[in-house]
Amino acid sequence: MIARAAWGYVPAMGAIQQANDPAARRYEFHRRVARGVTGSIIAEIARQGLMPQQARTCQLLGIEDQAILAAGNWIFPWRRIMGQTRPYYRRFELALWHGGNLYGLAVGRASRGPDNVTIHFLERAGGNNPFAGYFAQIALDAADRYAKLIGRQRVKLKNPASGLIPTWDFRLQIRYLGILIMRDR
Repeated sequence: MIARAAWGYVPAMGAIQQANDPAARRYEFHRRVARGVTGSIIAEIARQGLMPQQARTCQLLGIEDQAILAAGNWIFPWRRIMGQTRPYYRRFELALWHGGNLYGLAVGRASRGPDNVTIHFLERAGGNNPFAGYFAQIALDAADRYAKLIGRQRVKLKNPASGLIPTWDFRLQIRYLGILIMRDR
């Protein structure tokens, strides 16, 4: 049996060990449920024309090796980030895929107590990305649902890029089915 530290970190715990650990399986179940609910809601929002139509058929998954490879030339060093994050069984992770293309990644961790889930890294693919302007909100919604499922009160963004905050202030905000949609005016 592997001894777990009080803060949810298991040294050298890989995928095989986590698959056999009941606590790790429980948190993975909550991550899947949160991503699934958010995926269903954004599909409905896209049907209403408030999000790109690609949101109807996108997939919200965990960050696997395929996502790390696809994000190899992105700004953040995702291989290193996931190497540091995977041992935490209370982690939050999200990869947004559509049509075989990776469009966004987000990762974070739940606090030790009942306070929060913090998103430490959030990045979307550059170039022609139909989820530009939407991915952060999708990630925040999935993280919020995960936080509620594991008994946390709120979601925090760790050190958001200062250039993005004013951009968010100048967007039209629409609340629909529990998600705050931010669109350019």
